[in-house]
Amino acid sequence: MKFCSNCFNDTEIKNIINSINNTDVCDIHNVKSEHIYDTDKHDNLVPYFEALVDVYTVASESQIEIDKAKYVRLKYDLLYNWKIFNDVCKPENVHNIVKSICKEKYEESPSLFDNDIVIEELFDLEYKKEYSLLKTYSWDDFKTSLIKNNKYPKILKFFKNIPITIIEVKCFYSKYIYPYVTKLAFCYIQAQKEALV
Repeated sequence: MKFCSNCFNDTEIKNIINSINNTDVCDIHNVKSEHIYDTDKHDNLVPYFEALVDVYTVASESQIEIDKAKYVRLKYDLLYNWKIFNDVCKPENVHNIVKSICKEKYEESPSLFDNDIVIEELFDLEYKKEYSLLKTYSWDDFKTSLIKNNKYPKILKFFKNIPITIIEVKCFYSKYIYPYVTKLAFCYIQAQKEALV
């Protein structure tokens, strides 16, 4: 599959693609570009996306009882919650891009890409107690603590405007997620922070 940096919101991914000198046509935008990532020729994005996919567990294989309403599909989660991909991409485009980047992982475990998935650690109380910055407290408890006890209104304004999923992932998994995913989450949070300034 061939795609360009305009398929993504994430600046690090965009920079990786823009560093590739490969003139071709993007399969998503149908536009010719000098910087096309071709999954048959390039593997620069493989470690980033494999690390991201490794965060998830197939819902039916989860060891933790999780409400089915919390199940997601990878293509929707990466597009709408992580916001890694540009809104021009449709969920099927995201599915095809990730599947083509992570060919080997798809062959090993197609259910991660095609079925309902979860991030188990979001629902594992023991894991949260050990690794989470918030421990087992809720997001609302954290905000209340900032407002009433610590009185940091600028920090609250910053956190208030970031999608909760990104904060949960960054807080709960900073010791678990591979450096690639942490970098992606940090880049997204940094972009949100700069938008407020």
